[in-house]
Amino acid sequence: MSASAVEARGLSKFFGAKVALEEVSFSLARGGILALLGHNGSGKSTLLQTLAGILSPSEGRVHIFGENPVESEAARARFGFMGHSSLLYGDFSGVENLEFYARLHGLRDGTARASRWLDYFQLAHAARYRARAYSQGMRQRLSLARAVLHDPDLLLLDEPFAGLDDVSSGLVAKLLADFRTAGRTVIVSTHQTAHIDPLAPQYLRLTQGRVDRERPAS
Repeated sequence: MSASAVEARGLSKFFGAKVALEEVSFSLARGGILALLGHNGSGKSTLLQTLAGILSPSEGRVHIFGENPVESEAARARFGFMGHSSLLYGDFSGVENLEFYARLHGLRDGTARASRWLDYFQLAHAARYRARAYSQGMRQRLSLARAVLHDPDLLLLDEPFAGLDDVSSGLVAKLLADFRTAGRTVIVSTHQTAHIDPLAPQYLRLTQGRVDRERPAS
């Protein structure tokens, strides 16, 4: 069994002549937290999508718990992903969205899980509202509930604090702390390190698709 939850070696991604990632290498131990830093366009979102198996690398390799996420359904089942798109259905209510994703994951207790995470993210009062009526912060929290619904071992989050008020930001920070306490693994891209600095994460900074700075966990 690999001691690393995530391992990337020589990872590159090209879109035609555009280089989105170039020879990115890092490893993250099980139970660790990695903060991805960098300006817009630095490659953070491309890296997260490649780790999630949404994009196939042009060169190099990625292992999630020792397996290739592009090829392994078992590896993909072990992580939750939240990108810039919420992946929510606007005409479904909050609870209907979560129950739908529970069915996709093959979970038999979807209603109970939906209730649990709606409570956690302080959305129980809006459980029957259509998702399109949610504020940005509420949609962000519901999207996070979707990502963690199946109790993943690894959480991949792309700018989860963006545009959130203090209440929503606090709930996201609580989720990251709870994941660390439970020994689970998190990779999060963010411009707002104040929310995660107390968790003593490992840092990886990207510039134009390349790693320009790496700091191990404190």
